[in-house]
Amino acid sequence: MPKILLPDFSTKDYSGIVDSFLFMDKTVSLPAGSLAPLREHLVKWDKQFRKVFQSYFEGKGSARYDNLTQKMEDFTNQILEYGSKLHGQEKKSFFLFWNEVADIIESDTIQSQDNYLKNSCNYFIWELTKLSKQSL
Repeated sequence: MPKILLPDFSTKDYSGIVDSFLFMDKTVSLPAGSLAPLREHLVKWDKQFRKVFQSYFEGKGSARYDNLTQKMEDFTNQILEYGSKLHGQEKKSFFLFWNEVADIIESDTIQSQDNYLKNSCNYFIWELTKLSKQSL
């Protein structure tokens, strides 16, 4: 399983998660012609997603947790707004992807010794999981 909570998490890493989800996950059942547009929807979130966690690694002291949590809240709101404009299987798959991301982050936090980071990530995981359940 890839790791997201790394200071050097890259576009290549993010794209790998997207491609693994689209082409290997059994929960994605889209016609071949719909995979490319969905991939485009997911890939466009790369930069914003990486910025969320870079704020943690670039910050100092307790302010970095507040900044991280705020960026997580903003990001989940943007995902919800964007995903609400999609329809059918594309919408379902879009939100299932973010549930997959939540699972990866949860796996990362289990290994973390930073309780503040765990708490921030647990909130984010909860929000992403909630979004995916709303789409079903």
